[in-house]
Amino acid sequence: MIQELIQIKESDSLDAVCARFGEFLGLNQPVKTNVMKRVLEDQLFAHDLISCRNTPGFLSVLLNDPVNNQYEVSHEVEDHSTLELTSRITKALINWGKAGFSKVDPKIYTKRMSACEGCSHFVEPPRKLIYKLIKKVNKEAKICNLCGCVASRKALLPSESCPAPHDKLPGMSKWEEPLQEN
Repeated sequence: MIQELIQIKESDSLDAVCARFGEFLGLNQPVKTNVMKRVLEDQLFAHDLISCRNTPGFLSVLLNDPVNNQYEVSHEVEDHSTLELTSRITKALINWGKAGFSKVDPKIYTKRMSACEGCSHFVEPPRKLIYKLIKKVNKEAKICNLCGCVASRKALLPSESCPAPHDKLPGMSKWEEPLQEN
């Protein structure tokens, strides 16, 4: 039903499907991956979402239903070595220093984090000492599976960029900024 409604192709990424369904529901952002997975597995839930798409209050309740957490998309977390992560952190700190230790505007930070939260690469960190240390300082320590960085920290820095290509904007990242080598 949903596959035909939003014209899902076998070659579509999960991020693209989430974006298309978010657009279909009239949202300004993609639906979360766990919501999309539930939609694809639970026809009654899909029906309820579609029925409520013009009723923001009901739609919000469904999108934030705690049952959605049971549909978390499992990802193999890419194994970034401690040396690689330490190197990235060092490089980010040096670049941040060159930028005067400034932080992005709160609106930019919110936009970046919204993109991260809607991305399939936004995952819980693996059980590594470096992430345990970070989590003691920063309770929200979800990472980008592509680069291994703590997303909430990376999104604050004007010298950092998102490594994931945007689904609809060639040459742009999911942060809707120019795609760069990280």
